[in-house]
Amino acid sequence: MSFEIDHYAEWVAALDKHEAELKNGTASRWEDIRTDQDLRMALGTYKLKCFAARICQNKAAIWARLGKLDALRLHLINKHHWTLAEAREVEKEEDFVFLLHEELLQMKLTEAEAYPVRQWTEQKGYRGEFEQHFETPAP
Repeated sequence: MSFEIDHYAEWVAALDKHEAELKNGTASRWEDIRTDQDLRMALGTYKLKCFAARICQNKAAIWARLGKLDALRLHLINKHHWTLAEAREVEKEEDFVFLLHEELLQMKLTEAEAYPVRQWTEQKGYRGEFEQHFETPAP
């Protein structure tokens, strides 16, 4: 099992997911945001995927290979003292984004992780809003 992440593909998948949810009405529109809400929503999903990939990339546990959902569940168990049964009930990305809200706020995207987000948001003119989520500022 490979723990590499295709940052561009994951970012585009998150954007597509949230754009579709907004178009078909399964996600609520925010009253104060008129455009590009999908970009903001996608950032949480994308950061979650990067967070899970970071856990999975830890090679110290040579006896097991965690999938991304199991890595997130293990984080809930170890850091938030959930039981295994409670953690196994969480299956949706949206629920993990909600439950790991503080971790995702604290997490800064590395240069490689930030690259597709930075490209997209600079095109749209939202660089300032998103820069706080990157380890290194844009040149």
